[in-house]
Amino acid sequence: MVIEFLTFDIDPTQRQQWLDHEEQHWSRFLERQAGFVNKQMWENVDDPSQMHAVVWWESMDHWHAIPRDQLAAVVDAMGAHERTPSMAAFNLVRDC
Repeated sequence: MVIEFLTFDIDPTQRQQWLDHEEQHWSRFLERQAGFVNKQMWENVDDPSQMHAVVWWESMDHWHAIPRDQLAAVVDAMGAHERTPSMAAFNLVRDC
């Protein structure tokens, strides 16, 4: 299991519109990918301009197997709502 952790800077006045586009394009796309497990969106309590996407993958191989041209198509579909996140990845070392 690997966790993809993305942080987006989103103007709070545009958050709902951004979330709607993100759901329509990124979430629906990821759900169709082999190895996708789950995705959640989190708002930073201390900084409402930060949104965090937490994405679970069965493996790093599944995550990285998505063709770049398909990723580019989703970026294009997001249009003006596309944001470049900061990113971190985490490997599961224990599950209680």
